[in-house]
Amino acid sequence: MKQFWSESEKVKLSELILLNTAHSRTNWKLVASQLQNRTPTQCKLQYRNVLCQTKLEKVNFEWTDEKSIEFEMLFMIYGNKWSFIQQNYYPELKPEQLQLKYQYLKGRQAEYNALKSKISNNEQLTDKEVQLCKFVLHRIKLTRQKLAELTQNKSVLFIMDPLMTKFLKEVVTDEYKIGMNAEEQTMIEAVKYNGG
Repeated sequence: MKQFWSESEKVKLSELILLNTAHSRTNWKLVASQLQNRTPTQCKLQYRNVLCQTKLEKVNFEWTDEKSIEFEMLFMIYGNKWSFIQQNYYPELKPEQLQLKYQYLKGRQAEYNALKSKISNNEQLTDKEVQLCKFVLHRIKLTRQKLAELTQNKSVLFIMDPLMTKFLKEVVTDEYKIGMNAEEQTMIEAVKYNGG
């Protein structure tokens, strides 16, 4: 008898996939062991045939760099509360689509972490890695612009957007700014060292 997946099971499956995926490989046995009455094959098929199809659905929404940065800010504050984020900030998308966007961003972060290791060892970077450095520099610039906008409009933000106020108070610490400056300097030096 075919057993349908509930929405909560789908969300749990997506969370488990995130936790049990390393180097683009998912441990389906481990995922299935944490779901009741599901086999590794069922989990894999559900993910590939249903959850991944959500990514392919056409929606009238474009992920600009600015929207991606705002999404990252939302994640830093709310974590993986996809339904809450979707209902309050992205009503035109589905929670699964936000989760897939997060998975994409997490993949980019993994690439970046590997890149930082190469940079710290003064290894030569590939053209793709130099492009990733430039992408990171662009993101830092956009993040700074967003923070400047938020800082200039603090009084309005407090009334208009409690999320951004919370972000400024809880996330944007001196340590956060120092880290961003250090990251920017590292990327600039890496691009110069690799002739970019």
